[in-house]
Amino acid sequence: MRHDQRKKDNLNFTHWRWENDSEREAWGQRKLSDEEAEILFFELEENGWLKNESQKQNKDDLEKTDLN
Repeated sequence: MRHDQRKKDNLNFTHWRWENDSEREAWGQRKLSDEEAEILFFELEENGWLKNESQKQNKDDLEKTDLN
C-alpha cells in the first residue's frame, strides 16, 4: 500500500471513529473497542457502504441547497 493511501485511510478511520463514538454515546450505546471499530470500518469500506453513503449524503446536501 502506498504511504499516501495509508495516511488517507488512517484519516478516514479516525474521522469515522469519532463520528461513530459520538453517535453511540448519543444513543446510550457502548463505544466499540479498538479492534471492533477497525473490523467494522474496514468491512464497511470494503463492501462500499461508506463510499455510497458519503456520496448519497453529498447529493442530499446539494439538493437541499438547490444547487443541483
